[in-house]
Amino acid sequence: MKKLVIGGLLLASPVMALAEGTPWLAIPGETSLQLSTVFQSTDAFRQNDDKNQLPADLDLDTIWLSLTHGISDNLAVDFRTGYAESDFAPVGEESGRTDTTLGLTWRFVDEFLSAGNVPSAAVRVAAIFEGNYDPKGVNAIGDGASGLEASIILGKAFTDRFALSGDLGYRYRQGDVPNEVTFNLGAYYSFSQSLSASVGYHNTNSRGDLDIGAPGFSPARFPETEEDIESFDVSLTYNFTPSINMALSYGSVIDGQNTPDNDIYAVSLGVSF
Repeated sequence: MKKLVIGGLLLASPVMALAEGTPWLAIPGETSLQLSTVFQSTDAFRQNDDKNQLPADLDLDTIWLSLTHGISDNLAVDFRTGYAESDFAPVGEESGRTDTTLGLTWRFVDEFLSAGNVPSAAVRVAAIFEGNYDPKGVNAIGDGASGLEASIILGKAFTDRFALSGDLGYRYRQGDVPNEVTFNLGAYYSFSQSLSASVGYHNTNSRGDLDIGAPGFSPARFPETEEDIESFDVSLTYNFTPSINMALSYGSVIDGQNTPDNDIYAVSLGVSF
């Protein structure tokens, strides 16, 4: 049961949630690689509490390379980097290497080995290394700031097919980029050993106080704005073999402040060895 549950849940995780971590760690000595292409597009922007139409579509294409490796039963390392291209006709195109994260997860409670009906629990810490793009514009690939993030993660497999997980985190960014509180929830269901699905909710709450269009704002201060984001995603994963899988994901921004009102599409190919 444990192998089926953990394998299905790890593979069902959508690419939009990979950076937040999981309490179900990779087998010691096992490495998982995932190559993902993510396309985000919108013709609207959430400014303060209003959704405003943009003069053209705002598109962002990203190729992500993600890696996780099991160090021991309760310790795993993760790495993610990528390359992105954005396009917004009024200001042109932007491209470059995305922010890179290097994280370490320590699980201090394993639900399968603990007495009582307790969830798995883990702590993840990660370093963020800024990419090589221009952050000063509505079409920026990211905020252009290195930093640190930490989160506590809980997860519980209720049956051999169904599980829930959640995490609460804090992200510190250098310079004038606001820090963020992050919250994520995920539900996972395995239809069989080959097919699984997930649904996720994600909330990023910026600790900034600058709004787009407010007194003192300029395009050069985009990274300083208070960017709050609420989004959801759904993902369907098919395992061709126990070590090769493909996932299709769709996500959408449902609320926010000073953020694009994106629809998000992703295709991922994963390999474990």
